[in-house]
Amino acid sequence: MSTDELSDRLRSLASTLQVDFQTLARAGRVSKSSFSSYVHGNKFPRMETIANWIEHYGVNANWLIVGRGPMFLNGSGSDRNHQDSGGNGKDPVIERMNAAVRCLQQAKASDEMIQKAITTILDSPAAAAMATPPTPATASPTLNAPANSMAQAVSQ
Repeated sequence: MSTDELSDRLRSLASTLQVDFQTLARAGRVSKSSFSSYVHGNKFPRMETIANWIEHYGVNANWLIVGRGPMFLNGSGSDRNHQDSGGNGKDPVIERMNAAVRCLQQAKASDEMIQKAITTILDSPAAAAMATPPTPATASPTLNAPANSMAQAVSQ
């Protein structure tokens, strides 16, 4: 994925939501100048920033990162109530992506490696299976195997 493709999607997101770039920067928890570098295709945002936009606006991670699928997970983003996902309304795919990011960060993976891992996760046929995360009581070691093997591969 090129930074130009992401730039186009960020512009489209701002237009659809009818918000300015400063508002998107705040939602992503980045400075206005950092956001400007994303929009101009000079830099790719960190995965935490992307996760913030996904969680804040209900953006479809697949659409934002790789340009596939609808822009929003459920309904139009312009009429979404920008919920504070306090345990209610959390997207399980976002939760899995955040867990993978944390795991890879602990393994000292670069931002580029994390971006590639998330893109790989979203492109995989198993992405649909990520829609229902296990509870801690029922977590299966095989469900966590991809994240564990990614962390091992990065640490080598």
